[in-house]
Amino acid sequence: MEVSCVERYELRQLPHLISPVTASSSHLISPVTASSSHLISPVIASSSHLISPVTASSSHLISPVTASSSHLISPVTASSSHLISPVTASSSHLISPVTASSHLISPVIASSSHLISPVTASSHLVSPVTASSHLTCHSLFISSHLTCHSLFISSHLTCHSLFISSHLSQPLHLISSHLSQPLHLISSHLS
Repeated sequence: MEVSCVERYELRQLPHLISPVTASSSHLISPVTASSSHLISPVIASSSHLISPVTASSSHLISPVTASSSHLISPVTASSSHLISPVTASSSHLISPVTASSHLISPVIASSSHLISPVTASSHLVSPVTASSHLTCHSLFISSHLTCHSLFISSHLTCHSLFISSHLSQPLHLISSHLSQPLHLISSHLS
């Protein structure tokens, strides 16, 4: 039991860095698999103090890119321990681009301690709302992306077709003019 406590203490002294691909220490999260407690998935989370639609540890949160000092996380900069925000963070343990309350994190609102969600928060759960709405949003994004891509392809083909049409009309005009000259010569020679 003492050895286990010592091991956990030693693990807590690690920089708590996270990779979006793999995680090699406890309290670390990956968007693919999670093998230890205090880990979070983009869909569901079963333990308290978990946060992130992408990656998260426990109270020590990690950037999807790099972290140069333990307990610091931000896609841009982090100036104080336990601070996380894409923009600024003004108080310890606070995270949100909009509002912040003790141990709360959300781009919009947060209604309970230790909770995180882009829309609403429920005890110890993390999800954009539900898996269904998440898939719906993703489907809408895919549909919109494909529509834009289809429009781009259609526009591209239309421009290409117009280019081919104009390109072909020039040789036909040249052929016509080239033919008219020999015919004119033949006519003059016959006359």
